[in-house]
Amino acid sequence: MKMKNMKKTIIGVAIIAMFLITMMGSVNAASMTASANEVEVNKGVSVTISTNVTMKAVQFKLNYDTSKFEYTGYTSKAGATATVTKTAEGLTFALANSAAPEDAKSIVLNFTAKAETANVNEETFTISGFKAGTSTDKDNNINATAPVKVVAAPVVEPEQPENPEKPGNEDNNKPAGDNTDNKGTTTNNNDKVGTNGKVITKLNQTGTPLFIGAAVVVALAGAVLVVRKAK
Repeated sequence: MKMKNMKKTIIGVAIIAMFLITMMGSVNAASMTASANEVEVNKGVSVTISTNVTMKAVQFKLNYDTSKFEYTGYTSKAGATATVTKTAEGLTFALANSAAPEDAKSIVLNFTAKAETANVNEETFTISGFKAGTSTDKDNNINATAPVKVVAAPVVEPEQPENPEKPGNEDNNKPAGDNTDNKGTTTNNNDKVGTNGKVITKLNQTGTPLFIGAAVVVALAGAVLVVRKAK
């Protein structure tokens, strides 16, 4: 009988211990992720650090290649009074705000990829010494990495027209010997064109017909005079 009671006690203690371990794991869980695996030069990328603990106090060290990324600021519900110190290896972050809301459980660090750093290698953000929450649950240290590759921006070539034509050169595109006008009428190269743009089919009369008419009139007048004298 005593043996059965001992077994029950051992089982009960084991269940409680597993429950406490699970609770501790959930309280102390923390993670770090990058917003993208690749980022173009001069574009932004962010690193998010999250935990189950309200960040009334938080501190950590973030290492990254400072020749590849430029830190531009952070956002968090925990407050905007953090002390951020840039170092040769990255930055250190510390924030204490007892008035932080209960849902203040993440920090977003923003970076810009520098223009001269496009390459084929992945760069990594590495966090260490992370502590958050109160003195009773600040042992949630994590060591995590987030890989990010800096790539060159794509070059967009402007589209070229297939057969570019200069305006006003329509006549130059006609084949040699083609005398077809814009209305589809074929003209002779020897034809003359008037001021109205039309081909002159009959030439204007010159002074020769007028001279002949005058001579006829004079001849008729002489004949009349001769007739009168004869009478």
